[in-house]
This record gives sequence, C-alpha cells and structure tokens, in this order.
Amino acid sequence: MERIGRLGLAMTLAYAIGAGCSSRAGGPGGPSPNGGNTSPGGMMNPASGSSGASTSPPPGPMGGTGNTFIDQLSTALIRLTNSEYSQTVSDLVGEPPGAAARYHFPDDAQEHGFDNNVALLHVSPVHAQQYEAAAEAIAAATFAAANRRALVLTCDPATGGAACLNTFVRTMGRRAFRHVLSDDEANQLIAIATGAASMTDPTSGVRIALTAMLQAPAFLYRVQVGVADPSRPGIVGLDGFEMATRLSYFLLGTTPDDPLLDKAAAGSLSTPDGVKGVVQQMLTDPRSRLGIKRFYGQWLPLSLISGPTAQADRLPHGDAVLATTMAEETSRFVDNVLWNGGTVLDLLTAPYTFVEGTLAKNYGLPAVTAWTRVDFPAGSPRLGILTQGTFLAAGSHGTRPSNTRRGEMVREQLLCQNIPSPPPGVNANIPPAMPGETEQQTFARHTTVPTCAACHSQMDPVGFGLSGFDEMGAIRTMDTNGQPISVAGSIIGMTPPDFNGPVELAKKIAASPEFRTCFATELFRYVFGRTEAAQDSVGVTELQGSFERAQWDFSKGVSSFVLSDGFRYRSKGDAP
Repeated sequence: MERIGRLGLAMTLAYAIGAGCSSRAGGPGGPSPNGGNTSPGGMMNPASGSSGASTSPPPGPMGGTGNTFIDQLSTALIRLTNSEYSQTVSDLVGEPPGAAARYHFPDDAQEHGFDNNVALLHVSPVHAQQYEAAAEAIAAATFAAANRRALVLTCDPATGGAACLNTFVRTMGRRAFRHVLSDDEANQLIAIATGAASMTDPTSGVRIALTAMLQAPAFLYRVQVGVADPSRPGIVGLDGFEMATRLSYFLLGTTPDDPLLDKAAAGSLSTPDGVKGVVQQMLTDPRSRLGIKRFYGQWLPLSLISGPTAQADRLPHGDAVLATTMAEETSRFVDNVLWNGGTVLDLLTAPYTFVEGTLAKNYGLPAVTAWTRVDFPAGSPRLGILTQGTFLAAGSHGTRPSNTRRGEMVREQLLCQNIPSPPPGVNANIPPAMPGETEQQTFARHTTVPTCAACHSQMDPVGFGLSGFDEMGAIRTMDTNGQPISVAGSIIGMTPPDFNGPVELAKKIAASPEFRTCFATELFRYVFGRTEAAQDSVGVTELQGSFERAQWDFSKGVSSFVLSDGFRYRSKGDAP
C-alpha cells in the first residue's frame, strides 16, 4: 500500500501544480486531439514516464448555436469540492455521507457564499495525503461489506483471477474516471494491483486497484479540456463524457451514473437535440432536487444558519435545531416553487410557506403536527423567502434583529451589490437609545457619522421593511427600544425608492431588473466556479435571457442555458 500512496500523492500534487500553472490543456490527464486521454487517469507510467492514447475516442463537440458568449476563463481541471467528493464516493461505492469531514479534508474556501470557486480549490501536500488515507480506508470498507462489494463487483475475484481484475478495472474505472479507459490506463492499474496484491487475499487486487483510482487525478478532478471544432477555430467543445460530467455535477451534484455514461459513449450528448433530451430527463430525476439545492443553499442564507458553515452569532438564541428547521422550511418552499409550476420570481412573492409544529407556533400560525403547506390570508405581512425564519434569523444577531444585516443580505444576495466592510478602527456599535426614541431613530443617529453613513444608508432603510419580525421570525409590534414599529423603508437607487412593509419590499425586489440580473449572476458564479469578470457580462446577459425567454420557469431556463455556447464551449487556449 505504501507504493500506491507515494504514487497517488505524487500524481495529485502534479495535477494540482498543473492546474495552478495553466488554465488550459497541457497538464497530465488532458484529452488528446481525438478526444481521448493523453494520460491514463492522470497517471504517468512509472517505468517510462510516457502516457498512452485512448483506443476509442469519445464523441466530439456539438455544433454551435450562434450565441456570442464563449467562456474565456474556466480552467481545464476542476477539483471536486468536499461536497462533490462525499456524494461521489457515496454513489460509487456506498460510502456513508460526509466522507470529506470524516477524513478531515480542509474546508473549501468560499467566495460570494459558494464553495466551488476553482481559483480557491487548492491541494496542499497535507490535503493530498488526506486523499490518500481516505482512498485506502474507503476501498477497505467497500470490500469488507457484502452490500458494498455488490455495488462494484460483477465477478468473483477468487475464481475469476486476472479476467475478473481486468473487468473490474475497466468497469469501475469508467465510472470513477468518467470516461472509457484506454488500454494503457487499464494496464497500469492492473500492474499496480497485481504487483501489490496478497496471495492469500483474493480481493486484495481489486481493492488495491480501487485505492489507486480513488486517489488518481482523473477521479479527484473534473476534466473539461474539450475537442477542437474545425468550423470554429479558437474554441473547443466539450466531448460527450465531459458534457456528461458537467451536467451531472451541475444538476445532480454527483458523478454521472452508468446510464448517462452510456449516453455519452453512444453519442447522445454530441448534438444539441441529444443534450436537450438528456437534460429534460435529468430534471425529472429526484436527485436534481438535491443537486440544485447545492446552488440555492449557498446563494440564499441557508448555509449561514445550518450545516458546517453556520455562524453561531446568527442562530436564534443559539438554537441550532430551530435554525436547521428554519432552513428546512426554506428548502421545502424553494423546491415547491422551482419544481411545481412556480417561477424564480415567485421565490419572493409566493403567499405561502411550509411549517411544522415549532415553526407554526413561532410564527403564530394554526397548530400542525407535521410539515404542512400554509397559505397566508389576505393582509398577512408574510410573503416569500424574505419573511421566513432563515432570512430573518440570518439577518439578526442571535438575540436581537438587525436592520443592517437584513438590508445587507438584500443588497448582496438578491441585488448583487457589494457593501464594503467598515473602515479599520470605526466603532460599529449602535449608540444607546435616547428616551422615547424608536429603533429607526437610533439607527439614524448612527448613520450621521460620516464614516458610517455611506454604507448604512444603503442597508438600514432596506432592513426597516423587515423590522416587524424578531430574531426568531415571529411578528412583533414593539421594537427593542419599547416603541411602536414602523416598517416604512426605501431602497436607494431604485425608482421610486420607497416602500411600506415586507410585502411591498418583496414585490418591489421581484419586479426590479436588478434582481433578475442578480439571479443570473449568482447562477453564473455557481456554474462556472468563479466570480464574473468584465468579459463575462455578455455571458450573464445571455444566461438571464434564457430565463426571460422561459418566463422565469426554472427547468425551462436551465434547459435553454445548457444548450448555449457558453456552457458547451470554451476558449481553446493551449488545448491541442
């Protein structure tokens, strides 16, 4: 096992260095001009240092649709995030959920709330060693349990010998590396397994082969080098297997399964019509709910109050269980809107939510004993995500609501307007309330300080519209100063800026062009794994156009977007 570990560590570091030094093809494991892999799973031949060409090239790129945006900045190598890694090994070999945390992988850095920013997905020597340790442990556990062995074996190593090992390597290798293995790839894995296998353990060979696969760069990285299209010089199109991989991690949050890989091998992902049919089928797969939740769970403030990235000072009175229940409310609501006939705009304006017993009591709604949809009556101050516990608790300071935090979240997450951090040395504490002063008046005195006014005037008046809810999401009529609450507010920069209360605020944001552009921007950041650059403005506009043409139906907007040149092509760079 020591030989495999050293090889896996070296391979992973070589891939990481290659990905960091070049954003295009040319590093190990990149597709060759005919669409094959120039190195077997990113593995260099230990004896010769040479790489093998694929014996059966996958289908080439699709014809263009005439869209103007071509991705200029995406890298050819994209490391799996911790979430993607964990879900992938669960689906491949039955590993229990949470593998990345269990094997102590470093947390993935976040930008704009997303954990898949390619520029931040580094691999240090320590991280590579953790990949190695995880691969050994996961492979051992896979062959120690009969139900997990059944997921990966179609033959008996004890009686099948070399033929069984060959079958396993080629079958499991396609699933793990997300492409058909070349003879060179298969032979290297077989050589590693044979050289380290135990004569007394018939499963040792396949276990060692799996160990090598799980620490190979072709498993740890998603490859999208692409294939040249003679009719379109300067750009490359994703081949069938690369398209299957991109679609699967976007829509399902995990590695492509055998049926999808079969479609890639058969050429079904090599034409726009083929992709359209596959995507429509994928969007009916229940797993797409979980895959898309990876997007909206980081775009909206779910991750601020639940899961490993929850912030303690945003939990309502420190109650992590209640915060998780609030996040579940939002998840059920968003799923219902996006998958059951609603639109993206309805996220802000749908007059209903989902509650169980604790939330129903907290919100002053009729008692329920299980998760139930509750429709709000006319005149209710509740509407859409802004008035759910997730947003209201995340926009609070644990034991008290915050107009500033709520306004900041609206600006940054729903309108994509960055609010700078306070200058160094500035006293950010709210001044003590004066006798008879309302909460808003106290905030207004705070914003008279010149160093604070520029930002707080952008945030606080937006948060005023949500000040009728406390940090638990319950309706309140008196503010923290013991004075009657006014929910009148304004959004500086919009015409007209003023609104009165959460319902008007939600409708105002939903009707604004800023929200529509922001949604497209957030989805762009998630899909392409980076913050948009100046040259990406056309891409964001085209993505927004996909949803505009679909009248903001989520499934139709996504189906349109994945057929665009921006999703299926990228700049050639130094690809072969």
